[in-house]
Amino acid sequence: MPRPPQNATHLILLAGILAALAGVGLWLQPAVINGDGVGYLKQLHGEGLSPGHLLYLPLIRALAGNPGTLLEAVPLLRGLSLASALAALLFVWDASRRVAGPGRALLAVALLASSHAFMRSALEVEVYQVATLACAVALWALVRGASGGLAWASLAGAAAGVAAGFHSTLVLLGPALILAPRQRHWRRGAAAACLSAGSVLALILAWAAWVQGLSSVQDVWLWLRSADHGVPYPHGWRTAPATLWGLIRSLVHVPYPHQAPLWRVGLSTALATAAWASLLLLCRGQGRGRLRLTLAWAAPLALFALAFYPSDTERWIFVLPALVLVLAPKPGRFATALVAAVALFNLASYQLPAHLDLQDPARAAAAEALCQPGDVLISPGHGWEELVGLGSPHPPELFPLIHFVGALGGPGEAVVLMWRRIQEVHAAG
Repeated sequence: MPRPPQNATHLILLAGILAALAGVGLWLQPAVINGDGVGYLKQLHGEGLSPGHLLYLPLIRALAGNPGTLLEAVPLLRGLSLASALAALLFVWDASRRVAGPGRALLAVALLASSHAFMRSALEVEVYQVATLACAVALWALVRGASGGLAWASLAGAAAGVAAGFHSTLVLLGPALILAPRQRHWRRGAAAACLSAGSVLALILAWAAWVQGLSSVQDVWLWLRSADHGVPYPHGWRTAPATLWGLIRSLVHVPYPHQAPLWRVGLSTALATAAWASLLLLCRGQGRGRLRLTLAWAAPLALFALAFYPSDTERWIFVLPALVLVLAPKPGRFATALVAAVALFNLASYQLPAHLDLQDPARAAAAEALCQPGDVLISPGHGWEELVGLGSPHPPELFPLIHFVGALGGPGEAVVLMWRRIQEVHAAG
């Protein structure tokens, strides 16, 4: 039987990678909705915007419509994340194919799809995959227009502007827009990209100010600054190691020390470090032509990670598409086995346990059955109790204390507010 043409083989393998991720997304969805996802769901019926993610709430409100309960919207919004992830992989594949060839492009896509940060966010009610899709379009356009062409530079800038509209930290793609064009086209390409990005972002900000009723630049700035939820990151000697650890665990799942025994945290960290080291050895001497773009893309985002919760894999998801352009190894048995091992380890250590962990949803459903309309449920916050009410058409009011600690700048006023709310509810019977 004749072998299919090489291009057809690559397309079949690409389809297999996408189908594998789609299968994981359809059959291994997490049983628990994460904290950010709960927050977005509870704003579905509102009209305001999220200061760090201006475009996300209008998008999911348009998609979800008016569900009977918030839980009914979860499959659709997780589907948005999964569809965005699959589309982002296609753009990364084409970008990598153009700079490294089809074989390494397949490994780049497989590596990105199997990484913990990417796979995890593809299955959540979260802004990250939608923003990653816009990033992937910007990266693809920069690769396409690397040798010149104002249209590609303008497209890259527009995509970067949209990306920043979904996640405000992506204004840090500016250096990549400036430095990506080759030297003889640098000024025109950089100017076109920056003008396009600035125009798109200015329109988004003007629209957001109108929606929020903000009348001055200072008001807009203060509102945007509130995206940190009032909880600053404590810097110290641990910040740099935490930053490196966050990058390491973005590829291979490593639990936090409060989530697992220390021996498991240490073993997982060692395995993740070994995976990164193997990738660096396999790609040694390759990808120098893409190094300029990758550094201009990744360095500002890495510096931001130093400033704000660097051990969180969410700080690194936007860096990974550019990194795989450089780190995708040449096809071979060891490279293929390494990527497969990363995927299987992440499935076994995170995706499958998250899918089977039904304890918190069961607790929330039991608490829901005890609550009546008008009740207030007080809790420390960031726990299973924040799921209460998602499956009810008349949910109780939640008072997660940690949210008010962040919003009010400390526990003192938050506790006073809590007792005041208790007295109001008791007074109302």
